Amino acid sequence: MRIIGFGKLKKRLAAIAAAALVCTAGIIFFARGDALPAQAKSDRVPIYSVEPADPQAKPIALTFNCAWDNGDVQTILDILKQNEITATFFLVGQWAEKYPDSVKAIAQAGHEIGNHSYSHADFATLGEKQLVEEIAKCSGAIEQITGRVPEFMRPPSGSYSDATIAVIERMGMVPIQWDADSLDWKSVSARQIVKNVTKKSQPGSIVLLHCGAKNTAAALPTLIEKLKKDGFTFTTVGKLIYRDNYSLDHAGRQHLQEGKASDKSSEKAKDAKKDASSSKGSSDSSSSGIVPSGKGSPSSAPSSGGSSSSSQEAEDVVVSVEVVDGIVVAS
Repeated sequence: MRIIGFGKLKKRLAAIAAAALVCTAGIIFFARGDALPAQAKSDRVPIYSVEPADPQAKPIALTFNCAWDNGDVQTILDILKQNEITATFFLVGQWAEKYPDSVKAIAQAGHEIGNHSYSHADFATLGEKQLVEEIAKCSGAIEQITGRVPEFMRPPSGSYSDATIAVIERMGMVPIQWDADSLDWKSVSARQIVKNVTKKSQPGSIVLLHCGAKNTAAALPTLIEKLKKDGFTFTTVGKLIYRDNYSLDHAGRQHLQEGKASDKSSEKAKDAKKDASSSKGSSDSSSSGIVPSGKGSPSSAPSSGGSSSSSQEAEDVVVSVEVVDGIVVAS
């Protein structure tokens, strides 16, 4: 029989106790039903861009994330108005609460308003309960000011997981990213912002810009002029994307399924053709990117995220809608 010294025995007992503590904590965690933090790698993707139904059309959507200050908001709104352009603004809930007058100005100018989370948290690291809270709280803040609920959701910093996309869609919203990054958030020069966007833009692009960035407002007039000269016509995310009968490739680009164009998609193709023949972007303020309070979710939300394959058929999903604590939730 081997005799263990008291010192070694103490170490072994301590190790056993530590292991038991870890196991107990794990049991409590799972028994409590908390979702594991979402992983950064994802097989599902949001919408990054759109392949126009009309090959001659060159629609493009300018989008502005609002998470910092509001010093340049009115300047940006004035530039867009002068150029008869309607854009899409993604607002952080805390920003909206801090600058309600700017939120009202954006809405009153007829621009779309989207959800950009409440606190600009990293969505790739949050559990489902936290994701729901971040999205619902932001939508609540926007609704409180504008009286309308956002239809689109953009994860902060473009960070998301499978759980992120699943939660967004389950809440009756459409996940939106971008394929043309201005990099204005890096405080690059106005000239570089224009170069970054024009270099990456393609028909159906969604452009990422920011309110509160150092040189965005200064770059905007030249950027708009350059895009117009390149044949682009300006639209909103809501008018750009397909709502049904589409496939989403691995890069998050929507493609209208051949021979399956719905009435809405056909109408979109006609609109795109009309826009392509005009040098001015649409200033129609009827599409706000938000649905009236209590009206429910979009009638045809994306049926699935992307996959690792180059193209994926969209699946039919039956969505039921209910109102929970004043928030519209689809499942």
